[in-house]
Amino acid sequence: MTPGRAGKRTSAQPIEPRLDDELGHAGIDELLDDPQWQRLRVDADLAGQTLRRLDVSGCRFEGCRLTGADLQGARVVDTMFEDCELSGVLLADAVLTRVVLRNCRMSGLFLSSAKVRDVRISDCKIDGLSMRMATTERLLVERCPMRNADLGGATLEQTRLFDCDLTGADFSKTRFQDVRFHGSDLAGLRGIEHLRGIAIDPEQMHDFAMALLAAHGVTVDDDREPSAAT
Repeated sequence: MTPGRAGKRTSAQPIEPRLDDELGHAGIDELLDDPQWQRLRVDADLAGQTLRRLDVSGCRFEGCRLTGADLQGARVVDTMFEDCELSGVLLADAVLTRVVLRNCRMSGLFLSSAKVRDVRISDCKIDGLSMRMATTERLLVERCPMRNADLGGATLEQTRLFDCDLTGADFSKTRFQDVRFHGSDLAGLRGIEHLRGIAIDPEQMHDFAMALLAAHGVTVDDDREPSAAT
């Protein structure tokens, strides 16, 4: 066995959150007074709140509003978000482990320099996502609009972006290991010259090729420059 890699999972399937069936409930005042949220059901309106270094474990967020909240440096473990409003949330330098997000609005979500592990994002709107310099391991994103997402300088490992709209997404200087983009719209990708080692399906070859040609300044047309008159 290779030294330093003992016990490393080879499956790209994210590990599901470990959630108790019975969860407590806290009002907004209790939540704002406590930097550690454990085994709670959260449905409060927390839009615009400053909750830096928040420690969340074993929680279920349902219909919660966190629009524009500042959660920089947060630690979120074994947690589920459903039908939540997370647009403009600041999660720079956050750690997300065994997290599921379903049917959430997350436009402009800021995950720069975050550590994302065993995370599943399904049917969420995450256009304008920023994941610059983030690291991922076993991240699955499926059926999500991700137009103009910025993943520049990120390190993506065992990551799946399935059936997503990646139009205009930026992958400049992104590093990939075991990454698949099957079913996703690849039109207008930026930084496409850095997409080394990824896997796509045959139907994506045209959009990928056109984006690659554009990145190298190659024009494809039927017009030939007329020869000089003799």
